[in-house]
Amino acid sequence: ENNHSIELLAFHGGSSQNDTIFAASDEALFRSTDPDDGWTLLQRPVRYEDRRDIIQYDGSWAQVERSEFSASTVHYSETKGAKATLYFFGCGIRWIATKSPQGGTANVYIDNSFIESVDLYSEQFEPVSDVFSRTGLSCQPHTITITVGGGSNSDPSAQGVSLDAFDVLPLD
Repeated sequence: ENNHSIELLAFHGGSSQNDTIFAASDEALFRSTDPDDGWTLLQRPVRYEDRRDIIQYDGSWAQVERSEFSASTVHYSETKGAKATLYFFGCGIRWIATKSPQGGTANVYIDNSFIESVDLYSEQFEPVSDVFSRTGLSCQPHTITITVGGGSNSDPSAQGVSLDAFDVLPLD
């Protein structure tokens, strides 16, 4: 029904009876297992990297570059009360961050309601960690806000909070 600008084709299989073709555009991923049956739209998360303009930062945040991060950057803050907000349309959300010895706590709000406090402390540096996810949201507009809370439960002097990316999740 819609035209898509395909940017990537991938072939998987190896026998003439079991070949699968994947096609990806900026917004969609398709699979074809039989040329006579057409294409199937695959549901997948939509990633919003930390540096996208759609994420609003309030308070003191710094952008840090390292190859280990998703898209090579994170936003980082140690300022209690600093916040990052994403307005999104979806049925679920995942927050990707870094856990580390500098990791503090962050408070997560969805649609302005407190959901939980997340402790980002780890003895090891753990980039691109799934630190929070919520599924089962009604498929409509939502907000997620991450607020820097303060010291970690494991080390009160560790107060860093990072935002690497948000994944907006499709219907389960």
